[in-house]
Amino acid sequence: MLNADDETIRRRLIAALGERHARAAFGIAACMRSGLDVLDEQPPAVIEAIIDAARELQTPGSNAPAHRHAIRAAFIAYAEERLQVARQQELELFRGITALGEPPKRP
Repeated sequence: MLNADDETIRRRLIAALGERHARAAFGIAACMRSGLDVLDEQPPAVIEAIIDAARELQTPGSNAPAHRHAIRAAFIAYAEERLQVARQQELELFRGITALGEPPKRP
């Protein structure tokens, strides 16, 4: 279901690109937003794994397209910010459940 922002974006895309190309552009934008929304809800361990996988794609010799380097770098930076938020949320949850200061360190 489209919200008001989605409808505005859709109308602008149609005006700029025409119906056929606007559908593709809107689909790409919606997938990007949905992917980031899912990332925002993940626990630290999942975000860490995603960051590691994205970093592997940044290394020379990977089969990832070189022209996407900048978008992967931006994604990694975004994921690292979300990792800090997720860690803080996990710590606050731990404190709320246990009334302890810090969780025990993992081996």
